[in-house]
Amino acid sequence: MQLTVRQQGRAVQRGSVQVQPGLTRLTLPLPAPTTALDTYTVEVQAPGVPPVTRQAAVRRDAPTAALLIAPPGAARDTLTRALAVQGLSVTPVSPAGLGAAQIRRARQIALVDTSAADLGADLRSALDRAVRDGAHLFIAGDRQAFGPGGYVGTPLETLSPLSGRVPRDQPRLALALVLDKSGSMNEVVSGGVTKLDLIKAAALGSARLLAPQSDVTVIAFDSAPKVAVPLGSASRQAAIEQGVARIEAEGGTVVKRALDAALKELAGSDAPRRHLLLLTDGVDGGIFSPDEYERQIRRIRATGITVSAVTVGAGMHVPLLRRVAEWGGGQFSQATDWRDVPSLLARDTLAQGRPAARQGTFAARWPGAAPLTV
Repeated sequence: MQLTVRQQGRAVQRGSVQVQPGLTRLTLPLPAPTTALDTYTVEVQAPGVPPVTRQAAVRRDAPTAALLIAPPGAARDTLTRALAVQGLSVTPVSPAGLGAAQIRRARQIALVDTSAADLGADLRSALDRAVRDGAHLFIAGDRQAFGPGGYVGTPLETLSPLSGRVPRDQPRLALALVLDKSGSMNEVVSGGVTKLDLIKAAALGSARLLAPQSDVTVIAFDSAPKVAVPLGSASRQAAIEQGVARIEAEGGTVVKRALDAALKELAGSDAPRRHLLLLTDGVDGGIFSPDEYERQIRRIRATGITVSAVTVGAGMHVPLLRRVAEWGGGQFSQATDWRDVPSLLARDTLAQGRPAARQGTFAARWPGAAPLTV
């Protein structure tokens, strides 16, 4: 029996085949479709009988488009190639080059090792809307994702299948939140929300992340510091909320005196780890020199206290705050949008506990067959 297969009218298979009475299955290698909808014609010719012809149309779908949001580098390149092997048409983009319109158009999105602050508030909201509208989101990462990436309290925490919050058995920590409440904090950021509103929300969010056995104090400062929440258990949420609610924006900005007040508060704690987290968008206009700040921070560090600094925007204060974090053995974080402040404070607070990522060799053990219940 002669068999001929035509694709779009062109013969792509021709030859003799052996068939048996009844059903005979044949497997033939055929070229892939060349258009969006190709027609294949199969003609069978047996001696002494008219030829039998059948047709089928095969649709070729376009490769599934995927948006890969990740910082540039070898890891992103490797993942792009791996996804392409699976038949995906991948568009890699860094957070800095990403637009909300790209997210709205995408149906398959991968977010890899990208922090909440790197995305920014608008893109975080765009991702949330895209998923609610039916897009598929894959999240992975290391030190810039989940808890270490500041997802807590943002839409990314809701979207993520993993929690970034602190386990209740975290080591005891004494945390001093040193917050700028100068007059500039009355400035409205968006929707009637002021800088001070975001600072207060950030302080409360960080306090809630602490294990119950930890201690927390809140020092708010302008030209002079004020202890808004005295050092005490992080479990006294009502007292912390009341103290933070009473903070009002006024006055100038003098950081050094606030750091002295925080040191005095933390001196009353016997926690094995003590940390000072400074949030400000300025320093003090030259009242104190960088050398004076260095001596002060090194003195604080010598007591076993680490110091981190968080700021928003650019300016002459940024290099000094970066050095403050270096001298204090902590982290420096800088945002361009005040709406990222809660995420940055949460990320620094979580960093004071056990490492979120552990690397090493882990042995897997097969426990044996489990009974099957039907």
